[in-house]
Amino acid sequence: MSGANIFDRLEEVSRTHTGHSKSPADIHSALDLIRQLGRSQERIQNLAAGSAGPALPPAPTDIEDHRSVHAVMLPRMAHREIFPGNIRFVDGHEIAPEVIFMTGPMSGARLKASIDPLSLAVRPIIDLGGKENPVADFTLNNFSPFALNEVLQKCDAINVRLSQILPQGATAFDPEFALLARLHSRSGSLTPRYHPEDRAAIHYPEEILLGPIRPLAEKLIRCGFLEARFFDRIHICPACHSARLNVREECRNCRSADIEELNIIHHYKCGHQAPESDFSRNGDLICPKCSRTLNHFSVDYDKPGSVMACRACGHNSNSSTVGFTCFDCGAHHDSEHMQTRT
Repeated sequence: MSGANIFDRLEEVSRTHTGHSKSPADIHSALDLIRQLGRSQERIQNLAAGSAGPALPPAPTDIEDHRSVHAVMLPRMAHREIFPGNIRFVDGHEIAPEVIFMTGPMSGARLKASIDPLSLAVRPIIDLGGKENPVADFTLNNFSPFALNEVLQKCDAINVRLSQILPQGATAFDPEFALLARLHSRSGSLTPRYHPEDRAAIHYPEEILLGPIRPLAEKLIRCGFLEARFFDRIHICPACHSARLNVREECRNCRSADIEELNIIHHYKCGHQAPESDFSRNGDLICPKCSRTLNHFSVDYDKPGSVMACRACGHNSNSSTVGFTCFDCGAHHDSEHMQTRT
């Protein structure tokens, strides 16, 4: 699911929340100003390099020169002293943060208890835990002032886009609007992931921040804010609707999975055909019909195919069938009775 020309639609949603709108041109003016400032700084660096020996690579902008940034760190404050002075850590309920730092994994319930729901849903998240956090926008594996400054500039870009559609100081949480604001500010889409811990076998990482995503997305699709795209076809249990299933080859006669594939031997002399195990005696191949020894492949015999032999009922067939067993309720279903979901 992805945004389909949602900026104009977000402007309409924003007007219903704020009673006014801002021109989309504001963001372009801001970006032009940022580029102009960057070019000015580069010219100053080049002049300094020309008057003081060999040219040096441009130094990163000092993060201390940035405006104050309200931030929260979850689940706990760690190494606060290594952050520059313009990072102001605040209470996530008293002051809406602009950036969320995460030092480790947290459940959705703990996250929602630590910060106001709108900020949690839309503000950029920086992972400091050293592992890929599915809800993080950015990951800082090697912390340094330069790396932090670079990531904060990317966070600024997200917040600039949010400022076009969120009224200043907004805290009211509307899940549909929050989801659209999140997608618009990141120019992103909703991409599910396989998740065996979920009965549906797939989930959206954003559910940790916003709650159940599927009903929200389906509503926004019906309203024309999002368009649906195919991800996968998932088989589900007809009894309990779980997608956690074991797909297996089974005996066509008794539906046991205790089957094996056996080569068929065809004895040229007498024409007898049977599974290879019927011919095997003390390491030799002896025809069970005429008792002759089969010495040479393609002279005395060949192997024209195979059969599926069931150890449970003894039935042999040319092929197996496919069955499903549910890990959650234990029900068994033949493939023709299975339901699917996209």
